[in-house]
Amino acid sequence: MTKTFGKEEPFIVRLGKKIQRVSEVEVLPETIERAKRRLGEIEERLRENTKTMAEMGRDGDMMDDPLLHNAQEQDNSLVSQRAILRRLTEIAKPKQPDRNSKVGYGKRIVLDFFDGKPEKVMFGNGIDAGFGEDVLSDESPVGKAVLGKTPGEEVNYTVGERKLRVKVAKVE
Repeated sequence: MTKTFGKEEPFIVRLGKKIQRVSEVEVLPETIERAKRRLGEIEERLRENTKTMAEMGRDGDMMDDPLLHNAQEQDNSLVSQRAILRRLTEIAKPKQPDRNSKVGYGKRIVLDFFDGKPEKVMFGNGIDAGFGEDVLSDESPVGKAVLGKTPGEEVNYTVGERKLRVKVAKVE
């Protein structure tokens, strides 16, 4: 699974509990577009930071200036984010979400664990999920159990020695 492009390092992703190095990753098309938009925002902020730091430097010796230090820290953070997003857009291959009403890749689903608190999750991987959105991997016991199910279906799954039940309440 791990291939490198020239001297580039493979991208590191977390899939469930596993951390893997990958040379290609399948993501939803909107994830690629979101990464490209964010790259543009980062480039703009880096340009603004460069101007700000240049203006601060005109006022004389600013080495101990906390504002300059803060701007440099922000610049370093943005450069790191830019590198990650650039690499993601290089290796990302679009994967279309399932278009039927069954649980599948890219779907937002609501699961009822019969505890009175239905949970809305995105079925897929952490790269596609929005900020703060919970993700359900098809490699997890629940993910394996609900894959391909339709709203209203109840399924059993096992975690260790425990036998549990979940209902697919909604598929978006």
